Amino acid sequence: HFVAARSKELPGWKAVGLAGMAFTEQDIKNENTQNRFLLTPQEVAGLFEWSLLTTDSPVLAESTVDLPKRILEVYNKKEIISDEFSLKNMNKTGRPTLSSIYAAPFTKTEIALNVIFEEFFAMSGIGINDDFFELGGDSLKGMMMLKRIKKEFSVNVPLKDFFEKKNIREVANYIDEIRFLFEDTTATTDKTIII
Repeated sequence: HFVAARSKELPGWKAVGLAGMAFTEQDIKNENTQNRFLLTPQEVAGLFEWSLLTTDSPVLAESTVDLPKRILEVYNKKEIISDEFSLKNMNKTGRPTLSSIYAAPFTKTEIALNVIFEEFFAMSGIGINDDFFELGGDSLKGMMMLKRIKKEFSVNVPLKDFFEKKNIREVANYIDEIRFLFEDTTATTDKTIII
């Protein structure tokens, strides 16, 4: 997302997402199945050469299996994305130097999201305008964050929308808008609003 969002500022930059690489002969032998996940060294070299020749896309994602299916599996995997953050009991660090000026949460949704962000990043003093990526977020952390947001608010925020919003204020506004629009259609709190 970082490279795609700043393609004009960073011309010629590319982000290549690799599923995984087989480093040893044993890794390669283990991968001789129909459900292969790792790339061989030759495939990695070929992918690198191909990425240099591709000029119309700054972001390339490689996967030996169906990428949307794989993303969904990671999103739903409980052992990777637990219901509670393991960082909850860690000592929080102070707010780092960021490009945004600190602004405190005000609405009920902003306050709840602020708690989630601060627990997730083990950091105190996160403001509602602080950029998710500047705080140290990435695509996997985004999916983990969305799992918690879905549990807390019963709203399924698409990953693409989360990356476009990228701060507490904008995500809170999005959640509040969705909940307002679907207020009459969801009588119970156990339903999840999916957009």
